[in-house]
Amino acid sequence: MALAKTIGETVLEELNYFAVSGSKPDPFTIARLRREISKLEKVEPIGALLCQGILFSIENNAEEAIRAFEEILSYDPNNPDMNQNYGHSLAKLKMANSAQKHYIIAADHSLESTSALIDVAETAQVVFRPTDFTEALERNAHKADVEKLMQNADVQNCFTVAELFKEFGIDEADANKIGLSAERICVQRDLSVMNGYFRRTGMYGSSKLTFYAGIEGDSDTICDMNIDLSDSIIDNDAGHILAEISYIFVPYHAGDAAILIAGAPTMHKDNANASQ
Repeated sequence: MALAKTIGETVLEELNYFAVSGSKPDPFTIARLRREISKLEKVEPIGALLCQGILFSIENNAEEAIRAFEEILSYDPNNPDMNQNYGHSLAKLKMANSAQKHYIIAADHSLESTSALIDVAETAQVVFRPTDFTEALERNAHKADVEKLMQNADVQNCFTVAELFKEFGIDEADANKIGLSAERICVQRDLSVMNGYFRRTGMYGSSKLTFYAGIEGDSDTICDMNIDLSDSIIDNDAGHILAEISYIFVPYHAGDAAILIAGAPTMHKDNANASQ
């Protein structure tokens, strides 16, 4: 078992480096990692599946990453660590809505829920469901470092988004339909929303609230994404939502949020930075 622990820790440490940094291993490194994972399969099959799932997510192989994590959870569906890791991989694959479900499971079943609650807060903004966080916090505050949570920027932003939605009477289930449409478009184009911010836009004759999603892409790509998003919302019979809240892809600039909204909520959208 000592050998398995050594292999597992070494491989996980290296995989986490790539997962957190956003860099991709070269083909020789991938081949070596696969050999190490193959050794691990013989003595620690669950650990090997975890390593496979993370590696597949780094390679952007959603089907195989999901297969690995679903197999792990078939043995222990409420395991908080595995659910949180699964959430990180899904977020890296731009599947924030699916990731959120597993972060909530992790928070509800963890003995110490602070880390998972922060994940819930970050992703709740991405999927336009801020009460996912407030409800999870209410259930799990007794198991968390509340002072640390209140100092976290994502937690603070999530509370602010909840207040904005309440102020404008925005239904989260409706808002989530827009988030799902935007998520699908990003997955199809293999593009991540780098950051985002809300602005009150009702005074301009537009939706009461508009979310601007920063995308690293040329103007033609961003224009096409907005056209696809509009078509998707209409096709899903969700056009009525646009009177309340809209979602627009814009060119990503690191300083835009601070310059344009002067204190309104901002959020980092790429959950790939979450530690696995």
